[in-house]
Amino acid sequence: MAGEWMKARPFTGVSGVCTHPHHRGRGYAAGLMREVARGILEQGERPFLRAFATMSAR
Repeated sequence: MAGEWMKARPFTGVSGVCTHPHHRGRGYAAGLMREVARGILEQGERPFLRAFATMSAR
């Protein structure tokens, strides 16, 4: 799952990038991020991802 959030022209955030724990490590999240980012770029915007150092794969 992945989507868009907060538009602060010319930036649009990528959000909600999630992969089910049983399917991690297969590149699904990376593929989703590429698709969402491509759509944002096609709209003439610049994608960004907000992340925290405390986030980790569990």
